[in-house]
Amino acid sequence: MRLTWKLFKIIIFIACVACFSWQSANFFQIYFSYPTATSIELTFPEDVKKPAVTLCNNNPVKREKFCSEFPHLCQKPNNLTEFCKRHPYFCTNDVSDLVIPKLGYYASNSIPEVRKALMEIYIHNISHDGADHWSWTVPFDDGSLERYKS
Repeated sequence: MRLTWKLFKIIIFIACVACFSWQSANFFQIYFSYPTATSIELTFPEDVKKPAVTLCNNNPVKREKFCSEFPHLCQKPNNLTEFCKRHPYFCTNDVSDLVIPKLGYYASNSIPEVRKALMEIYIHNISHDGADHWSWTVPFDDGSLERYKS
């Protein structure tokens, strides 16, 4: 009885291995018979449509807040009409009190002063406010900014 049982298990095992081998061979034959072809087509259109709306502002310092905190670093644009033509979003309301930082083409250039004020704002925000990037309290100038000069 024992010998019969062992013989039966061996026959079943050999049958399972044979079926597994036969199915695997059929699978690999089918798998390798299908050719794989990749076609790549590159097109470069001459005209690319711009997006309808683009919202992007990399400047975390608002012009109104900057000019209220540092009025000596802001002034009216040199040529208000040209400024409003190029930047109509600044001129939507009353432009009699419009002021801009003293940077760029439309203002007298005082880059070192404005850069120092911006460094003061950024350094204070990073060191005192942590993750609150948009807070706006500026410390008094105690000369501690000298170590941050580039």
